[in-house]
Amino acid sequence: MTWTAEAVATRARNLRSPKFGVIAEVRKLIQGVEGVVDMGYGEPNFNTPEHIREAAKRAMDEGHTHYVLPTEGLEPLRQAISRKLQVENGIVVDPATQILVTAGVQEAINVALLALVNPGDEVIMPDPYYYVDPLGVMLAGGTPVYTHLREENDFRLDVDDVKSKITAKTKAIIYMPNCPPVLFRARTYRPLPASCAPSGAYSSSPTRFTRNSSTMAPSTATSATSPAAGTSVPYSSSRAPP
Repeated sequence: MTWTAEAVATRARNLRSPKFGVIAEVRKLIQGVEGVVDMGYGEPNFNTPEHIREAAKRAMDEGHTHYVLPTEGLEPLRQAISRKLQVENGIVVDPATQILVTAGVQEAINVALLALVNPGDEVIMPDPYYYVDPLGVMLAGGTPVYTHLREENDFRLDVDDVKSKITAKTKAIIYMPNCPPVLFRARTYRPLPASCAPSGAYSSSPTRFTRNSSTMAPSTATSATSPAAGTSVPYSSSRAPP
C-alpha cells in the first residue's frame, strides 16, 4: 500500500506549528559554531543520576515490567507526588483521586486539553511557547490564541492582555514556563483564575521542570481550575531524565 497525504486523518494533516520551521533553521545555523549553547532541548545537560538508574535496574530485576494497575499510576508513586506537591509547592491533593501519572509531560497536557476543549473553543497561551503545545489545542479541535511576552515587560505575563483576549469562546488559559524559559511571579498568576470566571474558562499551569536539593528532573504538575465550581483538578506526570 502506498501512503499518501489523503491517507492521513484530516485533523493530523492540519497540524502545523508556526515555530517548528524556525527552530529547525536556527539549529542548522548554529551547528559547529563555537560558544553557542542550544537551550531548545527540554532536558538537562547531565546524565541521569546514578541512584535513579540503579533504582530502575532494581525495579526491572524485581519484575516490575508489566502493565501498571490501576491505570492512573502506581499508588506509591502517586503518594510520593502528593507529598512532593505539598512539601515543595504548598499544594494539597488526594493521591487516590487527583493525580494521574502519564508517560511524559506532553501526554499530560494533551489529556487535559482533550478532556476540556471542544471544536471551536479558544485556548489562550503565552508566546513564546513550546512549539508542540499549540498542536495539542489544534488536535482537540480548538484554536490557540496568543498573549505575547515582551522584552520591555521582562517577558512576564501581562494579565491585562490576557483579559482582553477572553471571549465567549475561551475555554482555557495555559500559562507555563516555556522553552526558552520565561519568568512568572506568584503575584502575576493570582489574578488569572478570577479573570476566567466570567467565561467559565479553565486555567492550567503545566510545569515541565521541578528542582529539588540535588537534581532537576523533567515532570509536570498541571492544575486545571474551574472558577464556576471553585475547584482545582491537578494532573501530574513524572518521568526519569532521558
